[in-house]
Amino acid sequence: MSRTDTTKVGTRGADDAGKRQRLSVHQVGLYILVTAIVLFAALNLEKVSVDVVFTSIRMSLVFVIAAMAFVGFGAGYLHARNRGTR
Repeated sequence: MSRTDTTKVGTRGADDAGKRQRLSVHQVGLYILVTAIVLFAALNLEKVSVDVVFTSIRMSLVFVIAAMAFVGFGAGYLHARNRGTR
């Protein structure tokens, strides 16, 4: 570059300044779903008994809800990832 060249490498152009990326409908739906799960879990703090194959575990319902939400999101992610391979 010459000494008079004022453009900087790696910076945004003047056209991009002030523009924000818009959220898609899927992102908004995901944010609403996650917020609802967090609020629902936070309001359910009582202890519950969870029966696992050969034993029973007592834990707070918030952990059960959070674990099942995590399992559900993971299963959905894996299913969506493998949809195109059939």
